[in-house]
Amino acid sequence: MILGWNHSDAMTLLMLAGVVLLAVEANRPGALVPGATGLLALLLGIHGLASTPLHPAGVAAALAGLLMIPLGALRPALRWLSVAGSALLAGGLYGLKSGAEGRVHLAWALLAGVTVGYGLWWLAAVAWLARRNKRTLSSTR
Repeated sequence: MILGWNHSDAMTLLMLAGVVLLAVEANRPGALVPGATGLLALLLGIHGLASTPLHPAGVAAALAGLLMIPLGALRPALRWLSVAGSALLAGGLYGLKSGAEGRVHLAWALLAGVTVGYGLWWLAAVAWLARRNKRTLSSTR
């Protein structure tokens, strides 16, 4: 353990950094560095977490949270989906490992859930607005 981190903390944060970098690449296609770095970080994080037993409910909750966050950016009335997705992501990360030995610390799970939740919501909202404005401008010509 380095600075209170265990293996699960480091692998979880590495995996979530990969997800955010891939979202940045999706918004800015052609920028090679975020996509390649994000894919490498995501694969290393998944490999590190998969080397020990995972709790299926934690995996399902984290994946459901990651899917709910961008859906909340589609319409202002659906923002509650992003908030619920961030909470579900944080809870899923906390419950990812069974037993107290390799469990992700609650502070890291909350920080990752809120930060990644807001970051993915913002990137999805920017992408949605850009696509909407692109259609509006192209139809006026």
